[in-house]
Amino acid sequence: MKALTIVLTMVALAVAPAMWAQKAETPQAAAQAQAKGAEQSLTGCLASQDQTFTLKTSSGTVQLEGAGLQSHVGHTIKVSGTQATVAGKSVFKVTNIEMVSATCQS
Repeated sequence: MKALTIVLTMVALAVAPAMWAQKAETPQAAAQAQAKGAEQSLTGCLASQDQTFTLKTSSGTVQLEGAGLQSHVGHTIKVSGTQATVAGKSVFKVTNIEMVSATCQS
């Protein structure tokens, strides 16, 4: 019985640092992935002015770039893509568009 307790204690001590390191890396890995332009999804109301497309989301307004946006102006859409900097401005480069609703919620 004492041998079993010693073995289990040794296993726990061997595994604990690996589990702690894995948890410690998770937020850092997520931050690095986001910084490298990891794909994200946004949902909101699409508007256009002078060929500049903006998506009004629950957390603010985001400028969008991508093909197929014009046909969804005035719709609630879900876009997938990556955050980028173009000419000193933060833009969301759209790779996929899904229509959520043909109208925007007020």
